[in-house]
Amino acid sequence: MKKVVSVVLALVVIVAMTACGSKEDVNKAEGNKDGQVAYKYYEMMDGDNPQYYFEANMEDQFLDEEASPDEEVPEPTKGIMAEARDGKDKFVLLEGETEFVSRQIETGKDSFEVRDSEKKYTKTEAEPEEDMKMIYVKTDKLEMDGTTYQYDEYQSSYELPSDLDEEVMDTYLYIKRFLVDDQGELKALIYRQEMQGKDGKENQPIYQRIERITKLESKAPKDLFQIPKDYKEVEELDDEAAYDDEELLEEE
Repeated sequence: MKKVVSVVLALVVIVAMTACGSKEDVNKAEGNKDGQVAYKYYEMMDGDNPQYYFEANMEDQFLDEEASPDEEVPEPTKGIMAEARDGKDKFVLLEGETEFVSRQIETGKDSFEVRDSEKKYTKTEAEPEEDMKMIYVKTDKLEMDGTTYQYDEYQSSYELPSDLDEEVMDTYLYIKRFLVDDQGELKALIYRQEMQGKDGKENQPIYQRIERITKLESKAPKDLFQIPKDYKEVEELDDEAAYDDEELLEEE
């Protein structure tokens, strides 16, 4: 299952950086939008021309369905993040523990990792986009942080060879939920990876990422998508430079 988990994590990153919506997807959702509670956010983020900026407190977690009952599920990894699209082909992802330390820019052709504090960046060829179309599945309710929210759920699926028999294909679900409060304001995005159960069995959870929205705007600052001319292109960024001296001393 470790092989599957690593592939799933890579898919999470890839899907997060590609607009999952298409004209066909939007039209399918429009047929049900009267019963949806977060359609405008789906359209903003995954529609034909996604354009937005949001910041969030993030936590992600592998949900080890193979762990024995006496083993604890690993604690979630927490941090902050921000995400933006410009309505065209540019995407930006910012991440950090307590402040943003990296900025990843996708232009469709190229991928840049930017370290603004160092005025440095790397440039690589962008990976081919995964064709993972999201389809509206349902509107439901769930409880999070002691509050009950309504949500719209969208799904896509993909197949991977089974760990037990490579000739057998297992089906995995990529799930995205838009959570809104009683006023219809977007409060969180939840991403899940699950292996689809066979012969009526329940799905096996693999991975979950929660992004609790702290700021949401319909347009992103233009400078997020730009790299200043005085920044230096390097082959590789030093990860240790992203931490302050105190943290480095603690690790030593």
